[in-house]
Amino acid sequence: MTHKHLLILGLDPGTTTAYALIDIKGNLIRARSQKEFSLSALLQEIHTQGKVIAIGTDKAKVPHLIQEFSSKIGARVFAPREDLRVLEKLQITRGHPLNDNHERDALASAFFAHQQLVPLLQKIGRFCEEYKKHEIKHQIIEKVISEGISINEATRMIEAPKERIMQIQEEKPIQTLSQKTIQKREISIKDLEEQLRILKRYNRLLKSQLEKKNQPKLIIRKDPSREISQKDQLISHLRRTIIKKEEDKQTLQRKAQLLEHFLLKTKDHYVLKRLENLGAEEFKRKSYLSIQRDDFLLVDDPNTMSMAVIDQLRKIVSIIIHKKPISERVRTMLPFIFIDTKNLALKETNALAIVNKKELDEKRSARNALRKVIEDYKSERGLLNSS
Repeated sequence: MTHKHLLILGLDPGTTTAYALIDIKGNLIRARSQKEFSLSALLQEIHTQGKVIAIGTDKAKVPHLIQEFSSKIGARVFAPREDLRVLEKLQITRGHPLNDNHERDALASAFFAHQQLVPLLQKIGRFCEEYKKHEIKHQIIEKVISEGISINEATRMIEAPKERIMQIQEEKPIQTLSQKTIQKREISIKDLEEQLRILKRYNRLLKSQLEKKNQPKLIIRKDPSREISQKDQLISHLRRTIIKKEEDKQTLQRKAQLLEHFLLKTKDHYVLKRLENLGAEEFKRKSYLSIQRDDFLLVDDPNTMSMAVIDQLRKIVSIIIHKKPISERVRTMLPFIFIDTKNLALKETNALAIVNKKELDEKRSARNALRKVIEDYKSERGLLNSS
């Protein structure tokens, strides 16, 4: 016997309504959004895809459209205790082809419902495996989830017609029923069960309509289409703003963690204050670094310089660590010990860096020794020339 696909529906109602369908394994079947999507059109379109047994929403308070949809098809509704956050929805829908934020919210709602159902689906799977009920597993899942009954009760209801036929055969062995008659009776029983389910759904719908009648009516004036469009644009803008704020928040958290890491490393690491170059504009832009005596500087390109900046730095700084290779003219002209970042393990931010004290001290000692040799050589040359 062929069965309709069992589906989980995610709905995002609004001026633009979106839905997303996934199967009970969590695979995306379809996602679509449309403005002014009527309930009847929505029901008709989704019905062609399969049998919806559960509906998910990203709102703690279940929207009216979802309540109405559920009452018409008899599906179970799953809602979170608190509204799902934008970041959560982005994470659980990442990697799926979606056209807009409405479809993303609908798919996130479907995945939320699926997460709630996973333990129950696994339990049904184990039951069918243990008691060899593979042939009716599809029907058990549908009944347990849609009607909210136990696995054993659902199994009894499904197998009751077969058991009844076996009893009749045992009671009247002489009057054996033909296979055709048995099939007709099975179909009749299934039709009666289907009618009973329809009556139950209709009963729930009547109760829902009665509750609505007892509530005070709200008169809602329809917005002009231009205002609706503006509101949609505003909502879309606010959603983008929220996403951007979340991303900025994560970036700041990463920076804070890196700075915290720097602080913890100061015992065995030097902190370097970072400049892109030695020009006046960059020196002014990084004035918040408050460069002081005996600070270590990390300069990306020391070949770009301002003599006014050099005059200020020569009084307080003796060592400059550089990234870009320094020209020999600049090296001999400027009164600093220059150390290349090559073979130095640096960790950097836009304004700071840290380097292992032992590594830098070894480099500094080597540069000092070389500088002394050069100075001694120059002194000896000077004495020879004078004699």
